[in-house]
Order: sequence, then C-alpha cells, then structure tokens
Amino acid sequence: MIASNHQKYDHFLVVDEVHSTNDLLRSLVDAKQVDFPMGYVVSAQYQTAGRGQIGNSWVSEKGKNLLFSILLYPQIEIKEQFLISKIVSLSVVSILKEWLPQEAANFSIKWPNDIYYNHKKIAGILIENLLLGDEIQNSIVGIGLNVEQVDFPSNLPNPVSLRQINDQLSYDKDLMIEQIRDKVVFLLQHSDELFFRNQLNTAYLSVLYKIHEYSFFSDKSGVFRAQITDVLPDGRLMLETEDGEHRFYYFKEVSFLPHCVEDENLSL
Repeated sequence: MIASNHQKYDHFLVVDEVHSTNDLLRSLVDAKQVDFPMGYVVSAQYQTAGRGQIGNSWVSEKGKNLLFSILLYPQIEIKEQFLISKIVSLSVVSILKEWLPQEAANFSIKWPNDIYYNHKKIAGILIENLLLGDEIQNSIVGIGLNVEQVDFPSNLPNPVSLRQINDQLSYDKDLMIEQIRDKVVFLLQHSDELFFRNQLNTAYLSVLYKIHEYSFFSDKSGVFRAQITDVLPDGRLMLETEDGEHRFYYFKEVSFLPHCVEDENLSL
C-alpha cells in the first residue's frame, strides 16, 4: 500500500492520498514491524478507492472531509461484534451533537451504522474485523464524515455536510478525529460491564432512524409496511408489520424504501 506525503504523530498517521485508509492501516498492522496501540489512527486528505459497506464506495472531495481509520482491540467474541458498530456510531453522533448542539435532535443512526442528519447521510462507517478463533483479534474502523464539501456527485442519493448545516462555524477536522477516536476507545474500554452495555443499547435505540414509525421496506418476498422495534445483540433488525408479525433481518437482507408511497396497485 503506497501513501504519499505522510506525517507521523503520536498514535496518528496523516497521509495526503491513499487507496483506502482501512487498507493502509491493515497493511501496517499485518506487517508486525511495530506494536500499534489501541486507538491508532490513519487519516487521509483523499482516497482513490474509498470503500463503504458490502462493496459500496465512499466518494469525497479532496481535503474537504474526514477520511480516517481507527485500530481497536475489542477483546469480545464474534457473536458480540455488533457492539463495535453501536459504539462507533454512537461516538460519531455524540461528537456531532457537541459541535452542533442546536441541531442535536436531528442526528440519528440509520441501521446498522450510517449517520444521518434529518433524512440525509452525513457519515458512513466500515468495520473490518480480524478473527482469531471465536474472538476478534483486532478491528479497523473506517469513518467518512462530510465536513466542508457542498457539491456532491448527482448519483449520491442524499448527502449532506456540516458546512451545509451550519456555514458559520469553523470546523477543526483534526480535533474532530481525535474527539471521535477518544470517545470510541473510552466506550470500548467499558463495554465489558453489563450495565454499561445496557446503557449503550438504550442509547443506540434512542437515536435509531425511523424507530417506531411505520415505513415501507422490501425483502426477497416483496414490499411491505412495518416499524422498527428493536435491534438484537447480533445486529439483526427487528420489524413489526401492521398485522403484528415480527420479522428479523441481517444487514442487506432488507431495504428501507424512504420514498415509497402507498398505491392501490402495491402488493403488501
């Protein structure tokens, strides 16, 4: 993995351009030449091949947004891996609320871990785990957060940036990365406490996009109307249809249809 014009700080590597911050950090960790600490960050001004969930891409204008990856050592079992998703997404939302307290109620998490402002996507998260037996040896968490960009490609359905939300603030991108990293590490270090985990789950559900609102969804059987009622510890989304049926889905097994309206010819 080749990165150009890089600077190395304590627990922080800044590169000008790279294929993917996740890939670069993974290559550094796998090389085993240095014992990288918990919370080590690789940040880039631009990614030539930024990745999102399940093969999606992450598009960002050079130097405008946050593009970074964090190294974590979760010490949790594979069956608990969704806990990492909760921690990271809650950390991002928490820091955004600190920067824009007047807009706090408008930030939410779209299952499993996209960050939304109202009905638009402001950040994406990609978590890649290295497994060892039944446990996660380490995790690399990639985060893309729209900060200064105001012009987006037309094929992106619903992007928004901090600059578009409030153009009066001065956004310190390095500080934001440090704040998000520190929040993630803090929450992860306390995640072995049962009471704390229950608090995380409550907090996650409290900011979950469209929870307890009837919306249209699509699965392999077709389109239906339901409400989100819960997210299970393994990450499955729990939906309740209008007739009281409970349905459970892993990521990519169901699609949310935000612009779908009821039609007399629509089969539910």
